[in-house]
Amino acid sequence: MFGDILVLLPEHAAKVHGDLIRSELRRLLPEARLRIVCDEQSLTDSADVDVIVAPQVPWLHRAIAACPGLRWLHLLTAGAELVFEAGLQNGAYWISKSSGVNAPAVAEYVIAAILYFSKRLDIFAQQQQRREWRRYWLDELAGKQITILGLGSIGLEIAKRASAIGFRTVGVSRKATPVPWVDVVLPGSSLVAAVNGSAVLAVAVPLTPQTRGLVGASVLGSLEPGAIVIDVSRGGVLVHDDLIPLLTEGRLRGAALDVFDKEPLPRDSELWRMPNVLVTPHVAGTTDLFMERALRVFARNLKSLTENNRLATPVDLDAGY
Repeated sequence: MFGDILVLLPEHAAKVHGDLIRSELRRLLPEARLRIVCDEQSLTDSADVDVIVAPQVPWLHRAIAACPGLRWLHLLTAGAELVFEAGLQNGAYWISKSSGVNAPAVAEYVIAAILYFSKRLDIFAQQQQRREWRRYWLDELAGKQITILGLGSIGLEIAKRASAIGFRTVGVSRKATPVPWVDVVLPGSSLVAAVNGSAVLAVAVPLTPQTRGLVGASVLGSLEPGAIVIDVSRGGVLVHDDLIPLLTEGRLRGAALDVFDKEPLPRDSELWRMPNVLVTPHVAGTTDLFMERALRVFARNLKSLTENNRLATPVDLDAGY
């Protein structure tokens, strides 16, 4: 069905995952020509390429332009915002994504961040550096409310783990349909009401024109005093200019931020200096199982295309992710 596969990878990723990718793709498509390319200068002899497998590398649009025979683009990421930013959704080819590939890892990050602040590990780490012995009464999480913005695969994994701890889970989603591990599901129009009284807000929605700037002053101000904000979505959903004053005033306990409008986060950003902010370099979804899972999703889509002429995990061109 497919005869020429081009895999786009940063050089470090090719060194780590190259053998696994070659082995799996040759098993799935033994007759196909396969190449791994690490930079756009190597995009030669690509006229017959009919499949591109890639993360959201910055030069993806130029790679696609170099492949006029492209029939299928498979993203090795769960997100697809670059597709729409670069206008790649208008091509005459299928586009699939690796839905759920990093959901367990992101959910673990969220739980770790909740414990980091609720058990005052940030404060104890600072005290250790000063050899200071000072005790605090710590918060217990069971019975508190967490609001999860976005109930895709990541949101559901967060809810699953939060429920096990004993949280009351409130979810906000576009469709607002009941899902496992979420006690109450509300539509996006009820976001302010959904966060009212919440001890934790976990932001896990894709970045679209509708979600940009979604979490601003009105949403953050409705959280319970001392609440924790965790952002594992995409830079631009959470408004940092509205978050910083609430953290400075002590209205919010802390924020774990893994995504930013500009990455790397500029060195002069105020967020670096705030003691109640945990800055991580967009690593919540990293896991040693990432590529193995992504290739399994590729295999599911290949099987679905071969048998049913449709994708198993398509990018939703109408919804924008």
